[in-house]
Amino acid sequence: MTKPLRLALLISGGGTTASAIIQACRNGVLLIEPVVVIASSGSISGISRVQEAGYPRESIEIIDPTG
Repeated sequence: MTKPLRLALLISGGGTTASAIIQACRNGVLLIEPVVVIASSGSISGISRVQEAGYPRESIEIIDPTG
């Protein structure tokens, strides 16, 4: 069996693409394993969206590009 490709998902807004990727992985459509979600701000709606898709909060990192 082929191992899934491990990758990071980057979000800066609504997180709709990241959420769709997470769902596709869980449904077996994509053979990847998101190991971390990196958000550009702690206040973006994408954080709650990826959590609703089943991604654990402890694997979401917030890196503010403005310092």
